[in-house]
Amino acid sequence: MLIHFHQFINKLKNTPAWKNKLILISSGIGILINILIWLLIYYKFYPAVYNLPEEQAFIPLHYNIYLGIDLFGRWQKIFYLPGIGLAIFLINTIFALIIYNKKELVSYFLTITSTVCQVLLFFSTLLTILINI
Repeated sequence: MLIHFHQFINKLKNTPAWKNKLILISSGIGILINILIWLLIYYKFYPAVYNLPEEQAFIPLHYNIYLGIDLFGRWQKIFYLPGIGLAIFLINTIFALIIYNKKELVSYFLTITSTVCQVLLFFSTLLTILINI
């Protein structure tokens, strides 16, 4: 089992996709935006809600222009956004590296799509923080 995992990791390390500038740039931008989301939550949101008592730990998590705030939850749920973004990034990047030799264009779509998802999650996190602070 570990041998197969080791072979899989070596296959990812040795793929020619790492030499492609478009994949490198879009993956780099995607991971930087995800790190930025984590830092934004940690520095802007976390200090404001960390010391809240348990009964006040519910915050608005979603805002709708028609209904206003329509979803409340525990403040820790704001970490779902960067977590989902990281999962999307890792899955898309791994698939892009695996299929690069067979379908180069699909690899481009996967890496660019993961970067676009990171941008959308960044704005979603920013707006969630703005309705809370």
